[in-house]
Amino acid sequence: MGCQPKITNFQECIAEGNPVMESYPRKCRANDKTFVEVIGEPVEHDKPIGGERDEHGCLGPAGYQWCPSKQKCVRMWEEYCEEYKIQYKGGKPE
Repeated sequence: MGCQPKITNFQECIAEGNPVMESYPRKCRANDKTFVEVIGEPVEHDKPIGGERDEHGCLGPAGYQWCPSKQKCVRMWEEYCEEYKIQYKGGKPE
């Protein structure tokens, strides 16, 4: 019986030339053990565009602004906000 290197994870398994199973996540089998590839969290730039929220949690790219008198996020063309004193109808201020 030859001396086999101790394999403890997926990367070591493939580095030793063991076969990789085409699954998701990928798996590698060595010495009667199966090692599963660790899939990382998405990186910051993989987040959907337009998810930026302001300090009140309002989704600005979707047109929401904080309305202090209503204590909630509103779209000015959909709902009147006293602090802005403009009522929008059909996309135009009245």
